[in-house]
Amino acid sequence: MDNRNLIVLELCPDIVEEAECKVIADLRYVLTNKAVSKKVANMWHARVGKSRFIFEQEPTREYMRMLMNKPRDLSRHVAAVNDLRKKILYATRGVRLSNQFLIAKTELACENCGSKDYAKYDTHYSCKRCGVTRTKYEQGLDYRNIKERSQSTGDMNTSNYHTLDPMVSNAMNRQTVIGVAPGDRAGAKKGAKPISVRNLNAWNKRLWRDTKSSDHITEKDGQYIRAKVIIEDLCEDLFLGSAIPKKALGMFARFLYSREKLPRENETIAACLFESLPPKPKIYPKRKKRDTGPYNDTRQKRLRRMTF
Repeated sequence: MDNRNLIVLELCPDIVEEAECKVIADLRYVLTNKAVSKKVANMWHARVGKSRFIFEQEPTREYMRMLMNKPRDLSRHVAAVNDLRKKILYATRGVRLSNQFLIAKTELACENCGSKDYAKYDTHYSCKRCGVTRTKYEQGLDYRNIKERSQSTGDMNTSNYHTLDPMVSNAMNRQTVIGVAPGDRAGAKKGAKPISVRNLNAWNKRLWRDTKSSDHITEKDGQYIRAKVIIEDLCEDLFLGSAIPKKALGMFARFLYSREKLPRENETIAACLFESLPPKPKIYPKRKKRDTGPYNDTRQKRLRRMTF
C-alpha cells in the first residue's frame, strides 16, 4: 500500500465521510481509552464515558488490523489531504520562526582592576587586563561532577542551549522535569523500590499544573510536542528517512506559529507529511527493440573488396 494511504488510515480516516472510515475512527478511540464493551444480540456495544459505539465484531486489535488491511479506494481522502496541504503552503509562504533562547550573560567585574573585559573558559573567567581568574563554581563534589561532564552533554554554565528545540517557546525548553538519572535507582535509600513511570508523570503534571508563572507552557507548545511524537513514530513505522520528519515538523511549526491553535490537528499533520514525502519517481516505458528484419547474408549486399 502507498505511504500516503497508510498516513490517511493512521491519522485521518474520517476526513471524508465514509462508513468504514468512521468505524476505524470510532474503533481507534475505543481502543485508546478505557472502554466497557458487551455483546447485545448480534452487535457489540462499547461505552467510553458518556459516548456509545456499536460494532459488528468485538472491538479488538485484530478487528482493527483487519479493517486497516482491507483494500479500499482512498483517492478522495488523499485528494482532501492534498487540498489542505496547498492551503497550508499558501498560509505559511512568508512565515519565519523567531523563537529565541534567553541565555544568561554574565557581566563580571574584575576584583583587582574593575575591568569587564574578560576571557571565558569552561571552568573559569580570566581578566584580559591583569590576568586575575575567577572560578565559575565552588570547589567540591558537585564541581568535580560538572567538570567531568562531556561537551556532548552540554556546557557547564548553561542549560544545553545547543540541544534546545527552536520550534517551541523558551518556557518549554527551560521547564523543570522530574526524572531519574541513568544508571541510578530512583529510591533515595538503599534497597528502596524505584519510582514508577506513572508516578513520575503524575509529579510532572502536578508540577506544571500548580505553576502560577506567566510564562508557562501554552497550548501551542503542547500541540507541537504531540505532533512531534506522532510524526516521529509514524515515520519510524513506515521506515522513512530522518529528513522527512524534520521537514514535516518545520512545516507544522510554521503553520502553528501563524495561528493561535489548530483545530484539525491530525489532518494538519497528514498534510505536512504529504509535503515532506519524496515525489513519486517517474516510470518511463520500456524502450522497444527496433525490428530490423531478418539478417541478409547475400553477396549482393556485401561491400566490394578493394585492393590497392
